[in-house]
Amino acid sequence: VEPVPAPPPPTPAPKVSSYDLFAGKKAGELKEIAFTPKLRMRFHWCPPGTFLMGSPESEKAALIQAGFRENQISDETQHQVTLTKGFWMAETEVTQAQWTSIAGTTLVDQAKKYLQEDEKLRKEHPETTPQDIIMEENDDLIAMYLINHSESERWCAQLGDQWKSMGAPSDWFPRLPTEAEWEYACRAGTTTMTWQGDYKILAEYHAPDLDPLAWHLGNSAQNYPGSKGLMLSAMGFPATSFSSKDYLEGRAGPRRVKLRQTNPWGLYDMLGNLWEWCADRTGEYDPDAVTNPHGPVLGTGGFSIRGGSWKHAAGNCRAAERAGFKEEERWPFLGFRPVLVHEEPTKSTPKAP
Repeated sequence: VEPVPAPPPPTPAPKVSSYDLFAGKKAGELKEIAFTPKLRMRFHWCPPGTFLMGSPESEKAALIQAGFRENQISDETQHQVTLTKGFWMAETEVTQAQWTSIAGTTLVDQAKKYLQEDEKLRKEHPETTPQDIIMEENDDLIAMYLINHSESERWCAQLGDQWKSMGAPSDWFPRLPTEAEWEYACRAGTTTMTWQGDYKILAEYHAPDLDPLAWHLGNSAQNYPGSKGLMLSAMGFPATSFSSKDYLEGRAGPRRVKLRQTNPWGLYDMLGNLWEWCADRTGEYDPDAVTNPHGPVLGTGGFSIRGGSWKHAAGNCRAAERAGFKEEERWPFLGFRPVLVHEEPTKSTPKAP
């Protein structure tokens, strides 16, 4: 009797990469992550893809017609960008509660830093206290502000350290988004000023089509709940820019997150409320097609900020809008949100014998 041949060895299951283990399956997919026993944050998946970054000539023409100067939008050269890996972006700007949970400091602590750093304010108004700088009473759900670039990066690093202690997936970590990642996430597959299309700017601070999407200077005073916000009528904005005094009277300041509509990928306040720090320094775009671009990290230029804010013109609340601040600057209209990205571990170079 001939022996029965042994069955072939089982085919090993294909090895799943550390990227695929944690990546999302579809655009906008929600993932809630525990970074500490008390801090959970919601993120949405931004898949790999190619898009047009910057503003088309038609958008620039509309802005110039609305009163913008050419040099305000000359750095928005449209070009093709490919992102070869997807990433998770935080559903909202970092809130005061989230900030304190990781950094251990409060809004009042940040206001103390602002006061210490503003020598002119201390000399001209020595009676000023940190409480005078805060735009509203403490509220855990209001987006965190008075954060400079270094502090936002440090917070992301601390978040990553906490995540590791909770069993973070291999090779994934939080950081600030690059400009390309930020704009890609903001557009969410669209090509216009906002994910809801282009909007008409009736005056510098007045664009009703934008109101459902963003807190900007044209609507930030409407039904503002705080008693310590900035009095807009004291800022010198011309009444001729407004169709009604609703846009001129009253106080304004940062708002609670999630009070405006999301974009198609589930992200809140990508436009308006607070400008958001990005990882790269300001610089001219490469007009050619690029892959996984990252602006300059070293140098003396400021760092990029995106999205516009409650204190700025309607035309600043666009997917392509670019601005920048120095690394050490902190303002009541500037915050951030993290992304979770995958990076292959670097192979160590063998030491010479």
